[in-house]
Amino acid sequence: MHRIYRVLVFFCLLAIWFSHMTLCADLGTKKMRTTVLSEGSVPPGRMLLACIHELDNKPFSDPQIKDCVGKLRANYFIRDVEVHIQEEKVEGRWVDIEFVLSGEPLTVDEFTIETFDKQEADIWKFLSLGDGNLHVGGMYSWEAELVTYESIKQFYRAQGRLVAMVTKVNLDYKQRRAWVYFKVVQGPTTLPHPLVPPYGKACSDHTSHISWYETDDGVPVELIESGLALATPFTCFSDELAGRDKTYLSKLSILSKAVVDYSGPFGDRRIEYKLKAKPLKVEQINLRGFGDVPSHLEDSDPSLLKNLSLKTGDFFSHSAATDCANYLRKAFVKNDHLAEVAVQEELSGTDALHVTFSVLVFPLQTIIVDGQVIK
Repeated sequence: MHRIYRVLVFFCLLAIWFSHMTLCADLGTKKMRTTVLSEGSVPPGRMLLACIHELDNKPFSDPQIKDCVGKLRANYFIRDVEVHIQEEKVEGRWVDIEFVLSGEPLTVDEFTIETFDKQEADIWKFLSLGDGNLHVGGMYSWEAELVTYESIKQFYRAQGRLVAMVTKVNLDYKQRRAWVYFKVVQGPTTLPHPLVPPYGKACSDHTSHISWYETDDGVPVELIESGLALATPFTCFSDELAGRDKTYLSKLSILSKAVVDYSGPFGDRRIEYKLKAKPLKVEQINLRGFGDVPSHLEDSDPSLLKNLSLKTGDFFSHSAATDCANYLRKAFVKNDHLAEVAVQEELSGTDALHVTFSVLVFPLQTIIVDGQVIK
């Protein structure tokens, strides 16, 4: 009887092993997609999280995940690491890997904001409206830092300006204190965006989705957007504004087709712009620098204009302008700097454009842990 029991146990264990191997083999055909969450105060260093990001878009590998967990736990300021694995249910091509890092909670002892335009007082008042922002006496977390970063960008976007922040985070796990410094870096003007709650008033009827998918590639979208009342999501919708935009588009001589579809119920409006432009020649291309690059961007690299896919004399192409913006972004992203690019178009005469690429370059944040700089 005992022999029969041992045989049954053996076959059960064998079935479980084969099931596990089949599951791993099945997962191995899928690619990993990682996310990172934190509990308590964990440093937001790039190198600290490198092994997590290296898993992205690679075939599922349990050993690689465990190896990454080991590297993360080797840092004394990380108290624990949890991993949650979830297969994608719809298409089944991805496995979502969620890393949850926990650390000792540190109290924000000092938080300083420095701006280029003396708006510190207005920013502090603005940040006080949001519960998730960093504040003196609260706990430091990289999520709160990110929320604060994006809140300040939203503050300036509402004024029609792109900005970046140079940040310094000093974490002391012995004293359980954190010191944070934000310096706002001036960037180019951009399309103003409406403030959303808690920073702006909520409207009962607003746009939730705007599509340019059926707009012709020859349309200078940024130029068109600058004259629209309903150009960005969360803008308050009204029939009056919709009529104003239709009139504006119908009077644009550079368009050969100006169709706008409005759909969706009250409070969830969808707008589809279906535009076609007459051929527009690129008369001039300008490169402007902000932040840690010369204002005349060609001074940093005379070959930049030559390497752009959009040339003077070409017919304008929105996709080509996007490719140029991506090229410029990559050209200025270094190990210690990031870059953002804004595109602006200006009509010259009736059938030509001036296209300006503005590149905002700024250093990565500085992170100090117990007196040591980490990356």
